[in-house]
Parts: sequence; C-alpha cells; structure tokens
Amino acid sequence: LGTTNRPAPIGKWVKAARQMKKPPALTASTYPKQWVSWWSGLQPSWRQGDGMLPPPQYICDQGDWGPLRNCGKNGLEMVILSLVWWG
Repeated sequence: LGTTNRPAPIGKWVKAARQMKKPPALTASTYPKQWVSWWSGLQPSWRQGDGMLPPPQYICDQGDWGPLRNCGKNGLEMVILSLVWWG
C-alpha cells in the first residue's frame, strides 16, 4: 500500500519488522486525521472524494481497486490493524 500520508506509527511498525507486544501509543488529536488522509489517498481515482468518510462511491464494480486488492500483511490487513489500534 502507498505510504503517502501514512501515519507514523504504521511506518514504525513496518520498519520494526511488524514486531510489537502492544499497540503503539497514538496521538488522539492527529492519528485519526492522518489515517483518514492515508485511507483517502489509497482509494482508486474513480472513488476519490473530498477526504471525508465515507468515500462518495458505493458501487463496487465501477473500476479497478488497485492496491486495495492486495491481501496479506502489505495490503488491506494493514489498514484493518491500524483501525484496531485506533479503536
């Protein structure tokens, strides 16, 4: 997945070979905004919006999903884990 606007805790986790005994400390005032910006940047061009959630398109078959179709630790799994940290 792209690293543009990716929150720093995710980058640190990747650089640490994804080893972590507990979730990273997150800054409540910045992590949500960084995460939404990163998520918005991962969206395919046909699904781009104004950076707010949810993205404007709900039709799943309109185009190619690009890197969001990646499975495993370098794909959507990373997005879901980063939401778990937030939650």
